[in-house]
Amino acid sequence: MSNRYKAIIREMRQKKWQYGGTSLLIFLAVLLYIMLSASISAVENSNIKFKNDYNQEDFHFYTSSPISGKEIDSLQKEHGVRLEKRLSADALYKGSKSIRFFNVPKSVNIPFLSKGKLPSKPDELALSAIFAKQNHIKSGDELTVGGKQWKVTGLFYLPDYIYSLKNESDLVNDSNNFGLALATEKGISGLGAGSPYYIGEWDKGHHSLKDLKEGISTISPIIKWVNAKENSRISYIDSEIKGTKSFTTTLPIFISIIAMMMVVILIRRRLDTQRKQIGTQLALGYRPDELIRAYLIYPVVVSLSGSIFGIAAGAVLSIPLTDYYTTFFNLPVLSRWGINPLQWIGAIAIPLVLLMGSGFWVIRKQVRQSPIHLLKPAPEKKKIKKNRKPVLMMKSFKNRFRIRMLSKNIGRILYLTIGICFATILLMYGFISMNSIDVLINKTYKESMNYQYGVYYQELKENDGQVDGDVFSIAEAEVKTAGEAPKKIQLYGVDDGMKSISLRDENGRSLNPSTDDGIVLNKVLAYTLHVKKGDSITVKLLSNSKEKTLTVKGVAEMYTGTAAYLDRKELNGLAQYPKNAYLGKWTNEKPGADSSILMVENKQDMMNTMESLMGPMRYSIFIMAGLAFMIGLIIITLITNLIVDENMGSISLLKVIGYEDSTISKLLLNIYTPVVLIAYLIGVPAAMFSIDGLMKSMASQTNYVLPVSVNPIMFILGFVLIFASYYTSILFSRRKLRKVSLQEVLKRQEA
Repeated sequence: MSNRYKAIIREMRQKKWQYGGTSLLIFLAVLLYIMLSASISAVENSNIKFKNDYNQEDFHFYTSSPISGKEIDSLQKEHGVRLEKRLSADALYKGSKSIRFFNVPKSVNIPFLSKGKLPSKPDELALSAIFAKQNHIKSGDELTVGGKQWKVTGLFYLPDYIYSLKNESDLVNDSNNFGLALATEKGISGLGAGSPYYIGEWDKGHHSLKDLKEGISTISPIIKWVNAKENSRISYIDSEIKGTKSFTTTLPIFISIIAMMMVVILIRRRLDTQRKQIGTQLALGYRPDELIRAYLIYPVVVSLSGSIFGIAAGAVLSIPLTDYYTTFFNLPVLSRWGINPLQWIGAIAIPLVLLMGSGFWVIRKQVRQSPIHLLKPAPEKKKIKKNRKPVLMMKSFKNRFRIRMLSKNIGRILYLTIGICFATILLMYGFISMNSIDVLINKTYKESMNYQYGVYYQELKENDGQVDGDVFSIAEAEVKTAGEAPKKIQLYGVDDGMKSISLRDENGRSLNPSTDDGIVLNKVLAYTLHVKKGDSITVKLLSNSKEKTLTVKGVAEMYTGTAAYLDRKELNGLAQYPKNAYLGKWTNEKPGADSSILMVENKQDMMNTMESLMGPMRYSIFIMAGLAFMIGLIIITLITNLIVDENMGSISLLKVIGYEDSTISKLLLNIYTPVVLIAYLIGVPAAMFSIDGLMKSMASQTNYVLPVSVNPIMFILGFVLIFASYYTSILFSRRKLRKVSLQEVLKRQEA
């Protein structure tokens, strides 16, 4: 190894914090990339394998009366589809937990058995694996469910309950309080099973959904039809995978760019301090490409060291993250390692190319100068001259000194601003999300929903004036707007005087009367369709294909579901229901047993499920806060260390004059306080803007949006955390400042 390479490696050892900090940024970027890529690839591969190998349903539907076995066989032969009747019953476990029983599937939604066997006797059941794990239940245990004694024969996963929602309108699953069970038909009948519904999967080849629906309708009217892509229990995992994939590349690349900027600053600093040595080497006959190769050791070592350790750590941490995802989604781990070899290569190549490319550009610019030019003292920057007069007008020496220090390195101010803004955005993502869930619960469930139970019927009922609560009619429809694809929504027909739902806009104005001559959308639909008050939308009912164009009279402050509200009589006329018909009611009284009830929504259960997000959200806030603190600490410490390196002579001279270390620290290290403050103030609205845009773009996939706002307490906490990283980095740099000797100024004069 030549002396040039040895000298560069020796210098990197001496400045290990500066280069180590940059390498740590690369380590974080690669760790996040490998960890997220490996885990999400394993989840995606497991999901695809589970869906295909275990015959996940393509649709399910409800009819007003049961379909016989012969009729099912006839439909299967005529339309190239596998159909299966499914019995369902909900029962309580330990008083508050709910278990949903199904009969054992035969050809569609085949269960993946993780332990034990499927039930064969009326007093046996198999339990969903995640619910069993959360409640410490094992195969072979005895349980009392629905007032009946059962023996657990096995644990399973169902392909149509990957995201295990109790109701289709729920947003968040709660595997601790809601589980699934498989039992024999005789065992389920003892629980008072409701009317059956039907699950189906298309055979390979051509098929016609329209023809199948028409064939079913000739046997019994279809009450509700849900395709797999519209079923959150099946489709939500695909949306989550898609969103995580975009996050997987965006965040690491941004961190890598910050590291690249830091490498440019460090190499430029090294080249400036070794200006005369480079000129001497060129004069002695060294070629520019030889010097370029030597100085490229800086970015190569930084990149490779960070990437290799990042890959190792990311691969290890991807295992618990995969387990977390599969537990959250009730998904069996069918593929542990799903990462593509190209991703491993990219984790090394991308940081290496970024750092080497930027390093090559800086080094080449310096070594291409003539030896005579490099041997001369570096010319002073013109910017300093332009700022001389206003600086001299200041009376305080300390202020003049600080302004001069800031004006010398505008590039570093820009770099610090970008870094602090990025750290602030990361921090605010966690804070805003947590605060937004509180706002969502208050505005949607507490202020807008003034009822406890939503009751949905399988058949039309007539309003006889003796119904407790507010009745409503409901219909599935597609909404079309200019330039947008049709969106499936729920239309609610409501009465003007209803009290169970309070429709209010962002200004608090009541929108209930607006349903008389138009339509009121919730926030999710408004974001999904990109419409606002006064726009027109075309509604097409799925039951009879009737269309009507309606004017949007307002957007209600409701942040869940894809619901729109219009006058009940108008919806009944459009759906060809009787004038006073209804299909549901909102009430404060718990409904009793009724075979005509299709589904009951409990508002308190929905609120509890949303509030259950607060626990995991707190962990995510700690992770985001830690990451933001670390990034801020690394960036600020690197810059303050450079300041000390560049100003060794000035620091020594100030000590000779009589300035104390604390005063010198304020003059040199604390100069970026206003920059950090401004960057934080820029970062907060930038975070709000980016989260709001993200929520709007994902509204159609998630069926909910988070109201974006910053709680004053969260704003102050974020401020404290960012400045804590700032002052912690200053403390590190003060240690280096104290070590500067009084003789340093004489050494610099001799040099």
